[in-house]
Amino acid sequence: MNNLDCLKFYEGDVDKNGDEFLSDEKAYVTLNSLLMPGVETEKARLSEGRKLNSVFLKEIDETLKIYYGLLNNMFDFDHDIMHVYRVERRVDYEIFKKEGVFTSFISTSEKGFLKSYQDKFDLVLMDITISKKTLCVRLQDVLDDYKKNDEAEVLIGPYQKIMIEELPLPDELSNIKDGKGHKPYLYCKVLIEDIDDCLLPKNDLDLNNSINYLDTLKEEYKDAYLNTKKIIHNKVIEYIKQKRR
Repeated sequence: MNNLDCLKFYEGDVDKNGDEFLSDEKAYVTLNSLLMPGVETEKARLSEGRKLNSVFLKEIDETLKIYYGLLNNMFDFDHDIMHVYRVERRVDYEIFKKEGVFTSFISTSEKGFLKSYQDKFDLVLMDITISKKTLCVRLQDVLDDYKKNDEAEVLIGPYQKIMIEELPLPDELSNIKDGKGHKPYLYCKVLIEDIDDCLLPKNDLDLNNSINYLDTLKEEYKDAYLNTKKIIHNKVIEYIKQKRR
């Protein structure tokens, strides 16, 4: 799979007759969950009816190749300062805020916010400024057969430092509703800075119990799963730092 194929795969352009890995139209759900610290993201996704795919741990080398391919698209994409928008779940926003970085890939739009988001709860409206050094890619600029040009999507890479300013919800955004009919929980402005310098600790890989956790969410497998996630995080950060040398 080349770099552009990785981007298409992330966006759901998959072989529906392929294997359990290549046919996953919602691959981004698991790919991003694996990059997030802790397990709150996994629990939130399941509460929304979003299934996580343990084959991404069974085929961990292929999963890492997908991450690297996505990042390669961003290293090759030159851009000026951009202004984009993102609607985030509160649970993930709190992680970003605590960590001081976007801890996963982030899909954003240059066209502003929609009127409702039926597949998400407890919305945080993020008004984001992308700096010239930010790792990102504008999909319609690199994918000739991209079918969602009206979304004006910009995909932002993980582990980049952010500065957050929480502000009162503007009146013109107060009518936006989540999947429960509630108005947004929070509005904020975000400035993306540069890649985080810290490396996460390395741990022993226990794939079998990690897969068991992703399939069952049983506490007895949680530590093994968290260790595996840290190894993935570490490899992705190391790859970014190596490419930037």
